[in-house]
Amino acid sequence: QEDREWMRQGACRHRQDLDFFPETPRHPDVAEVLAVCNACVVADNCLEYALNNNETYCIWGGLLPHERNPYANRKRTVHVSTVVE
Repeated sequence: QEDREWMRQGACRHRQDLDFFPETPRHPDVAEVLAVCNACVVADNCLEYALNNNETYCIWGGLLPHERNPYANRKRTVHVSTVVE
């Protein structure tokens, strides 16, 4: 089981006034949500959690879903199997 204790320190924890699940990057709350994330002490943990759990929605670690894709691609390890006859 993954340790999620860091979530208790998230700057977003008490910000129910903001939409952290914007349908579009142009949603009116996005700029303020990103400001909350940028000031958060556990933003790196948050981003790592999103990448490890293939989160495809929501703002995690200060990144929108489409912004996390390059990070996920860099973190992936490619395993190549070789068949020898």
